[in-house]
Amino acid sequence: MATTDILPAGTAPVAPLVTAEQAVKQWALFEDLKGKLLNESDYQEISGKKYIKRSGFRKLAVFFGISDQIIKEERQDRPDGSFIWRIEVEARAPNGRICIGVGACDSKERRFAHEEHDVYSTSHTRAKSRAISDLVAGGAVSAEEVSEPDTQDTPEEAPAKASPATGVPTTKEAVSREGLRQFPLTDGLDPVGMLNVTEKEASLIPERPVKKESGAISGFLIPKILDAMKAKNGGFDYSIVENVKGEVAYILITGTLSEQQIKDLQSGARWAFIKALAPSTPA
Repeated sequence: MATTDILPAGTAPVAPLVTAEQAVKQWALFEDLKGKLLNESDYQEISGKKYIKRSGFRKLAVFFGISDQIIKEERQDRPDGSFIWRIEVEARAPNGRICIGVGACDSKERRFAHEEHDVYSTSHTRAKSRAISDLVAGGAVSAEEVSEPDTQDTPEEAPAKASPATGVPTTKEAVSREGLRQFPLTDGLDPVGMLNVTEKEASLIPERPVKKESGAISGFLIPKILDAMKAKNGGFDYSIVENVKGEVAYILITGTLSEQQIKDLQSGARWAFIKALAPSTPA
């Protein structure tokens, strides 16, 4: 063989381990296993798509014989008391193949019921599911990775959806609970948010997180509605909860609201959310 026919080390194309037919057959077997092994409780629907939850990835790990271990963990604390956990998990298959998944969780993502434990646990869940997915599930994104703050939490994190004071939900989903009134905010047939009201609290949740700097939020909803109510009612107060991107995830209101105040919040928040969620809304 002439020297010109020899490819330098590292330049040869990566060769598949199996034929195309074998690959298709193996993938079909995996899809069949997944369909029979996982049930509805192992999936979570987000924005019309179904994602595998933690329980589903744990089942896959058991039946594929995958072991895992934490290989790195790091906590970053901020001056305001908030913090981030970043965790790396190594998953290993019986054939020796390994994948490393990285997960992170910020204490600002939502109101955690048990902050110290839940932030760490969520970071670990994301890292572990990612590693398992990269090994056997074609890199499928887990439900925990795409969840929106306070709107798509997993059942294990459901208590974080309520304020610790009276338990007002901070989710736009329908909730059946004694003493809770919910007022969907819509633009025609399109949802733009939710107003939840209990005896001593309320919460305003946009359909998607919105920029606080939006004119509809900083120039109208906050000064014209919320600040105006606070000035007229000494028992009224509010706090804005932001996600890791600095966007408004929800607004928590404390104080007993009159029927007129509820109507004012409905109409004001509806208008503000419609404008803030519009694609043309300036930053």
